[in-house]
Amino acid sequence: MFIVLSRISAQRANLQQTPYLVAAAPVFASVMLGHAIVARLKELGYPELRDLGVGIVHHGANPHIEYLPNTNGWSGSYPCQFRGATGEIASGGKGPTQNSMQPAVTGDIDISLLLKLNAGIDLNEVRRVIQGMRIRLAGGVVPRVPKVLEADDLNEAIRKCGRGFWVSDATPLVQERLASGKSVIEAVMGRQLFGWHVPATLGYRALSRFAQRTGARDGLDHAYGEALVGLVRYDSLFSVLRQGEPTPQLWSHGWINPSSFIVYQGEMK
Repeated sequence: MFIVLSRISAQRANLQQTPYLVAAAPVFASVMLGHAIVARLKELGYPELRDLGVGIVHHGANPHIEYLPNTNGWSGSYPCQFRGATGEIASGGKGPTQNSMQPAVTGDIDISLLLKLNAGIDLNEVRRVIQGMRIRLAGGVVPRVPKVLEADDLNEAIRKCGRGFWVSDATPLVQERLASGKSVIEAVMGRQLFGWHVPATLGYRALSRFAQRTGARDGLDHAYGEALVGLVRYDSLFSVLRQGEPTPQLWSHGWINPSSFIVYQGEMK
């Protein structure tokens, strides 16, 4: 069974995935959101329920960027900035006007998620769980509960998303180009017949030991980490459904070693 969460619209989501990367492709956040929804359903009386994969359809993004004249007379792009959190710790007790600006790039993102489940479930239960979670996507607020639909197979689920772009792992294509003798730059940035490549965060690696630290979420063990950046591919749903290019695959998640957790497609290697 497939559950389609159609048109998840996140406001003021974080587009700055690392200090050097800005991209409206919240792949890691999307896959883990799907996992979190299924995990919450298991807690509410469906202990045998498992997610067998997550599909991502990207509909659009609106980065919060202003275009202003620069010293050369051209229009330069500048991310809209926001002040930090209020409070005595943040402002030193001087009030919110003393808070520093936070370097970030935000935007509004519109995606659909496809959840493959090992068993059927009442759609009303799914709606109730999503509404109770008050879900966020990449830090962005989702003010409206997305439309919840069901489908028997992956192609039907994709069709119910409307227009958009299927997000897949570009690793197989890059490996194929490298094996043919092409350079890393050619393999990653070379021309392709369908779609295009986008860098995205696909996991995290721990830089310290996991331990109890003050402020950790839900009292869980905490470790300092760094983002693992990979390459994803965007293809129109028309090419995926009508031309069969590429074959749709779902995203899974797992540990590749004791310190690195990633999302991936295909078999874990």
